Amino acid sequence: MRPPIKSDRTLLAFWILLLVFVAIGALCKVFVHFIQINAFDFLFSTVQVAQHVTFYSFMLAIILIIVAFITWGFRHRLYTRGFKHAIIHARLLHRVRKSLHEAKYYITDGFSSKEISARLPNVRIVLDKDNLRGQLELECHILWEKPYESICLSSALSGGYVIEESYITDDGNHFIYEFSHMKTQRQEVFTNAEDFVEWAKCGDYELKIDSRSPPVELSSSLFVGATGSGKSLSLINFIHQCLAKSIKYYLYYADVKMTDLGALGKRISKDSTAETIEEIIELMRKFHNAIETRKVEYQKMLEGHYSVDYRDFGLSPHIFIMEEASSVFAFIGKMEKSIRDEFSTMLKAVILQGRALGCFIFFAMQKSDATSIPTEIRDNLPCKILLARGVENTTVITLFGVSATIPNRRYSAGQGCYSTPATGGIKLCFFPTLNFDVPTEIAKIAKENDSTKT
Repeated sequence: MRPPIKSDRTLLAFWILLLVFVAIGALCKVFVHFIQINAFDFLFSTVQVAQHVTFYSFMLAIILIIVAFITWGFRHRLYTRGFKHAIIHARLLHRVRKSLHEAKYYITDGFSSKEISARLPNVRIVLDKDNLRGQLELECHILWEKPYESICLSSALSGGYVIEESYITDDGNHFIYEFSHMKTQRQEVFTNAEDFVEWAKCGDYELKIDSRSPPVELSSSLFVGATGSGKSLSLINFIHQCLAKSIKYYLYYADVKMTDLGALGKRISKDSTAETIEEIIELMRKFHNAIETRKVEYQKMLEGHYSVDYRDFGLSPHIFIMEEASSVFAFIGKMEKSIRDEFSTMLKAVILQGRALGCFIFFAMQKSDATSIPTEIRDNLPCKILLARGVENTTVITLFGVSATIPNRRYSAGQGCYSTPATGGIKLCFFPTLNFDVPTEIAKIAKENDSTKT
């Protein structure tokens, strides 16, 4: 049998005291009414005392209620965040504390069986201004038999909140859960290109994944997802954003399996599109030459500057986009050593030097293990995006790390997780659905760019 929660005993004592005052007042009120009906004049002085007792009993009960309400308001930030926030905060706090008690995360205090009570870990909940996202902080203790990682606190949260990420603080004293409301976990749907472009507006060197997260910095990226996960559509989403920027983006398209990306690349720029392995190698050489040219220009611009990159000079980004990259690596692996070494050197130059120069590469593939992409290249890609529909555990581990886990939920096409140096961990993502003629709209934007941007 679980011992009662220590704070619950205090609360119980408060309610007992309140009920005592109300009972005394009610009994005195009944007594006075009885005396007055039966006209017992000799008890007149007793009636006056009873009336005073009634008055003060009810007054004390009212004072207790007011004090309790004020205390409750301060605890749940009623006076700074409003009544809705206070109700949500109180409900979440109650549910979490109750769940921790049921899961036996407590320390027993007291010496006898009648005195023993359970002291729960300190729980702190912070909600954002819209009450849609928040952070749950739990105190760690050396006596806990089970680590917090072994429990699923999503079931303890009420009102549609679910846990997204969990980690321990740097000092090891608290365990943090980040949670959000199901309302935020939805995909935007756009029926025309104008609305999508307006939604995607952000910095010239940033890309937007969804409405719930800040834009990500433009960087070399890896898109991983099984067939039907929305991997190619998410990649095309980024391409659309790149071409809609106020500065010109130079894009190179490599699609050895001749899927949607290859067809899109041909509509935008045939000279920058490759579909055979020989064409892809030649296109990579062209891309590498652009990097070398940029490097020479950049060195001249750096004179007299410190801690700057291509963005500070307003330079146009160059992005090499490789669909089904694992097939490309497989083909390259069967070619002559000189070609393999050349291709590897060009890729490493992009990964290691591209951030400062504004030259990046987007890989898209179904798996991210060592047989699909060289480990040294995969591990140096800053942005990793996993379209998690039908994903295998091994893919999660190779992409995000041995200890990585993603929320166990049902993912639809375009939904998954991502990580960048700025996120500090794995975050859920929901790429928008584009219900319009995307290739035509992208080709239109590209044509306008050729005539207006330099």
